[in-house]
Amino acid sequence: MVTKKWQIRRAEKALRCILKCYGLCTVGREHYSAFLKKLCDRSPDLVLRMLEDDDWTIRSTVIDLLAKRADENSVETLIQALNRKHPDRRLIIANLIARKIKDERAVEALIKALEDEQTEVRERAAKALGELGDKRAVEPLIQALKGQIEKPHETNDRSRRDEAEVLKEIIGALNKLGPDERVLVLLLEIWQAALFQDLSRGAEKEAIHNLNEIFAKISGKISEKSIEQLLQFCMKNIREQPYITFSPIGYAINSLFSIGTEKAIQALIQIYEESKKAKAKEIKDFVGEKLEELGRRPKSWSDKIFGR
Repeated sequence: MVTKKWQIRRAEKALRCILKCYGLCTVGREHYSAFLKKLCDRSPDLVLRMLEDDDWTIRSTVIDLLAKRADENSVETLIQALNRKHPDRRLIIANLIARKIKDERAVEALIKALEDEQTEVRERAAKALGELGDKRAVEPLIQALKGQIEKPHETNDRSRRDEAEVLKEIIGALNKLGPDERVLVLLLEIWQAALFQDLSRGAEKEAIHNLNEIFAKISGKISEKSIEQLLQFCMKNIREQPYITFSPIGYAINSLFSIGTEKAIQALIQIYEESKKAKAKEIKDFVGEKLEELGRRPKSWSDKIFGR
């Protein structure tokens, strides 16, 4: 049987009334809920269209009902709804998935949401991916981390804070998923650029806690693959970071020291020579100590004069 347009409009009007009643009433909800369950099963497209309604009561009621059901059809409907054109709807649904829906089918939709134009949607998508714990999210989260670092620096205070919140949630998600060494230099870049300084004190503390946990998890797993990136990071920041105490460059030097291969030693020698040119005495002395511990004491001016 062909459904005519006027019939669809009438059905939508009736559904709006039912949803409105459900959202406003405090008794007899089970009758509405049973009806809406059948409707979700038979006509998910109609329910999905209700997410675009201008009435907040109707939108929130649909989302609430879908979340409470969390079955095959409702999860699929919510995943589809992440692609809706209105950013406030996407934010609500991403929030909902982060808090209530623990379903691996949401992973692909949430990965796509990492590229959303709205910072709040990206933030909630990252949080949800961390909660779901699906390893498929690791690579997209790393790419999202790179994207956040490469973004032009915002001049507006609120925009900077919002972007810092996204960064915090990405790092938190990577911490939960078990990071690999590819994030090491990215995290050093974040530390160096002080990108968390725009967060509230509590949020900044949480971000730094996750950062330290990731460093601890990957500290014993750093391989030769990271040497070139660590070297480039140090060479780029020697003049910007003349002091070594609790600094990103100090961590990078320690990472090269922990690798300890010939290639890592050559990288330390290059950093030593560059720090001499830059007159960064504290860095030069620190690298010199590390090279001595590795049995490769750098030559001083007196060594060169006397041919030692």
